Amino acid sequence: MLQFVWSLLLLALIVVPLTWLIVKTSKWGLTRSRTGDGSKVVYVIQFFNMDVLPDLSKSSALMEVLKIQLTNQESYVVESAVSDKQIKDLIQKEFSLADKDLVVFSKNFMQSV
Repeated sequence: MLQFVWSLLLLALIVVPLTWLIVKTSKWGLTRSRTGDGSKVVYVIQFFNMDVLPDLSKSSALMEVLKIQLTNQESYVVESAVSDKQIKDLIQKEFSLADKDLVVFSKNFMQSV
């Protein structure tokens, strides 16, 4: 039970700064359109239970489909024209990660929560 409480507290300490970060990115003119016309979407890539964050910039395959906007100890904010599922699948493949190791969600999702 105590571990669950700590997990919720840790999640709250991560979500609040990430929400602030995402709100700030909207002021930089990044689009969040999902029109299917190649428009770019802002995503947050959150990693869990990792001592060292994978260096996404070292993957040429990832750099072809996304642009890193910001990073911190647990996450990245990126811009991409591909879907969140495609980004997650590519990261899992490139860094040999399990499904539970990361989550990718769009700025639109954060604003609707």
